[in-house]
Amino acid sequence: MPAYTGLDASEHALRYCAGRFPQHRFLPLSQAEQAGPADLCLSVDVMFHLIEDSVFADHLAALFGAASGLVLIYASNTDQAWPDAHVRHRRFTTTIAARFPDWRLCAHLPNPFPYDPAQPAATSFADFFVYARPGRTWRLAVS
Repeated sequence: MPAYTGLDASEHALRYCAGRFPQHRFLPLSQAEQAGPADLCLSVDVMFHLIEDSVFADHLAALFGAASGLVLIYASNTDQAWPDAHVRHRRFTTTIAARFPDWRLCAHLPNPFPYDPAQPAATSFADFFVYARPGRTWRLAVS
């Protein structure tokens, strides 16, 4: 099985994942430098919870700084107000294009269950976005 290192700000999430996947390593974000470079970095259900601009910028820098080949993001990609104080939607693709021009968006996979306010627990406002560095070949199978 390939090596996997998970990083999270939540101690609860780290303990849960370590218990469920003992063959992998899970570290707090403060120890990200110990993780080393990764072929793939993931950001799943994180970006729309980053309310402060500086925290959002730091997250992108860490995400793209640690990845050597691919970055996969699962988030909303819209500038839109939201009633929950812990959610801030951003058009992050514009920010990434400006800040990380050596990365290219190679896939956008729309959510098959787009957000429906009548069914918030069964739908999501997030889609998958896959970024790659030019010069490497990747095969992404989606079914």
